[in-house]
Amino acid sequence: MHRLFLLTKQYLRVHKVIAGIAIIALAAGGYYWYRAASAAPSVTTYVVQAASTGSVVASVSGTGQVQAGTTINVTPKVSETVTSIPVAVGQHVAEGQLLMQLDSTNEAAAVRADQLALQNAQLSVEELQEITTSTLLSDQNAVREGQTALITASTTIAQDYETGYDDLGTVFADLQTVMAGLQSFVRGNDLSRTQNDPDAYTALMPSYLVPTVQPYDQSLQAAYQTALTTYKQNLLDYHAASRSSSPSSLDALFTETYDTAQQVSAAVKASKDFLTYIVDTYPSSSSTNPLPAITGTFQADFNTYTATAATAVSSGQGRITGSANDTNANRNVEATL
Repeated sequence: MHRLFLLTKQYLRVHKVIAGIAIIALAAGGYYWYRAASAAPSVTTYVVQAASTGSVVASVSGTGQVQAGTTINVTPKVSETVTSIPVAVGQHVAEGQLLMQLDSTNEAAAVRADQLALQNAQLSVEELQEITTSTLLSDQNAVREGQTALITASTTIAQDYETGYDDLGTVFADLQTVMAGLQSFVRGNDLSRTQNDPDAYTALMPSYLVPTVQPYDQSLQAAYQTALTTYKQNLLDYHAASRSSSPSSLDALFTETYDTAQQVSAAVKASKDFLTYIVDTYPSSSSTNPLPAITGTFQADFNTYTATAATAVSSGQGRITGSANDTNANRNVEATL
């Protein structure tokens, strides 16, 4: 213990400044600790005051720019010199009040020019009215002539359709003759009681030629069946129509009959080609019998049928063309009215 005291004393002697500062700090700390411990506790107090009304005076000051909420640019509709401004800057104005006066010299001149143009136009109108009266009379005459031509064209169309329907009777009579002849050959058995004529002719050919005949036979059968079906339907449509049928119905009937005539003509050609091939390729030697004598009759009939079918085709084409020409002529007359 004595040794510790000596060491402490020695340290304080060497470090006097540091020791002094430490002693002062300890003394100050002890003072403040003592003062805080001995001070009386603080007490909060309240002041009660009755509520009342009064005036509060406050003011605000500042700087800034003031401008109008709405501005309007006044722009004249014409570009002219301003001769007067009967209002002052900042003056209040009312709706309709004159704000500026423009030089009206140019506008007055333009008005005078327009008035002269109006007078000239009125004179031109009077002259045109005189000319129009004469032109109107001429146009009225043209309209009357056009109406007469239209009536004539309409009458011609009606007559042509009636004539066309009547002509179909002759066409169907010719087609019936041709179809009956084709049926007699294609379905007939003039050469053999057990075979129709095309099959009988094929059977007459040597076996090595039969394959070459078959394509002609098949073409003949197909063409005849097509012509027969078309002809039957066309004949039904013909009997269902009359001379008073509508132009569109008769046009369709004319076209159908023309197609039928073409199909019948194709069947005649196929039959003729078949028989021509038989005649041209059938062997002519002493060891083979000649073709049946009726072959020449068939060939003559086919030549006649060819001419008859061609006439039917031509008639049908002519009827279609005639109807189209009449319709176009009627439209041209209508267009001139």
